[in-house]
Amino acid sequence: NTGQRKAAPRQFSGRVCSRAPGTGQRGQQRCGHQRHVAHSSPQRSFALYGVVGVGSRDEVEAGHSGFAHFFEHMMFKGTKSTPAPARTALLGRLGVDESGYTTDDFTTYHLAGPSDALPQIIALEGDRYQHLSIEEALVKIESRAVLGEYNKDAAKPDEKAFEVLSDLA
Repeated sequence: NTGQRKAAPRQFSGRVCSRAPGTGQRGQQRCGHQRHVAHSSPQRSFALYGVVGVGSRDEVEAGHSGFAHFFEHMMFKGTKSTPAPARTALLGRLGVDESGYTTDDFTTYHLAGPSDALPQIIALEGDRYQHLSIEEALVKIESRAVLGEYNKDAAKPDEKAFEVLSDLA
């Protein structure tokens, strides 16, 4: 025994998760979304990863791409109950950092911060995954942002080489 006392398991998104130092919890929901929570020892911080099993490889409309990356961007635009500015302010007050990225095979959203913020973050993420706001004005703005990122990356020789190699896979 290391002298550390394990906290009692507690309910977490429909599953019981141990809060023992050094453990990670993993669960999968019906929609294919996976979530991973890693507690650092001695539980002063958390890292939460939401992995959605949709990436750019799932875009099947010939000549059109970027939808997975576009929806990644939209996931940061808030909900009716927590618009983007309120979300950003709340994360700042809680000391939580967030980001996301899209690959060929999946899209990941990750948040990290002090462990006492985790219950609020779980609720915030649940709201985001269930009630995302998709307003026409934001669609126009984010579609241009994604196109701008694509054009910037497409100008890099290594990106073009990676794209050609990926097509061969």
